[in-house]
Amino acid sequence: MAQTNGIDPGILTQLKTFKGSDHYLADKELARALSIAYLLGKPLLVEGESGTGKTKLGEEAASVLGLEHILAPITSETKGLELCYTYDAVLRLTDAQLVAAGQGTERRRVDHIEDYITYGPVGRAFLSEKPVVLTLDEIDKAEREVPNNLLAILERREIYVKETGQTIPATHTPVIVITSNAEKELPSAFLGRCVYHYIDFPTQQRMWEIMKLHFPTISDQVLQTAIGVFYELRERRLERSPATRELRDWVQYLTANGITDRKRIEKLEGGQALIKRGVDWGTLREYWHGMKSALGGEDRRDQRHYREQPYR
Repeated sequence: MAQTNGIDPGILTQLKTFKGSDHYLADKELARALSIAYLLGKPLLVEGESGTGKTKLGEEAASVLGLEHILAPITSETKGLELCYTYDAVLRLTDAQLVAAGQGTERRRVDHIEDYITYGPVGRAFLSEKPVVLTLDEIDKAEREVPNNLLAILERREIYVKETGQTIPATHTPVIVITSNAEKELPSAFLGRCVYHYIDFPTQQRMWEIMKLHFPTISDQVLQTAIGVFYELRERRLERSPATRELRDWVQYLTANGITDRKRIEKLEGGQALIKRGVDWGTLREYWHGMKSALGGEDRRDQRHYREQPYR
């Protein structure tokens, strides 16, 4: 398909109408942000509460676009240059010693530096013969130098390999998604190179739609109760509120074990999938004890508001 300034018009059109996949829902604002970023040749920086689908965005977009997805999980040990390439000087020295001793090396030529260079996720995305979707996941986990090191690379869409003196431009403009949980503030200059989007936590209606994608045959009554309990938990002042992935795990537990009884769901059977801090279990026990006492010892949680709210 014809390209303009490295931008594939077909990909741009699909991004503008991106609605997600069979397992992922994307709203219009997210699709608009994706298409703007691609049109401008910039990464899309996505922030949002844990479990709102930031990491899955790139994978699902690649699936819909029919492109390869390259995922680069970022850690505190990630180096900016390693995302582009690594040069194995030790292996080259070892090979040189073997050659000097009259022994050969496997498929490597000591006088060819390129044989000792391995491209990282950014390098592979730029060198790919076809457009790809690249996700740099949780950039905020890296040291501050990492986003700073990526500034020129992402802006110019080219890699400079100092060992060979080569500048390698991107063959195609990749769709780049960068996620952050905002644990660290990103450099202002880095933000200036990105298009930004914040994914809001799903409303109960949206969560209903999301869960139905994952569990299309689940009973409406079971799902409605589970979602109600989930959002009620989020309203508590827990040290760690459960996120979408915890709800999905819990609902999976409920369905796998055929649990449909409302009271068993309300009593958080399998709640270990939701609550991950001991102090939060204590908070919930106090809450339930207080509610039962206030109602004269009668467990009447079935009067809570969430059961009166249909989500479909």
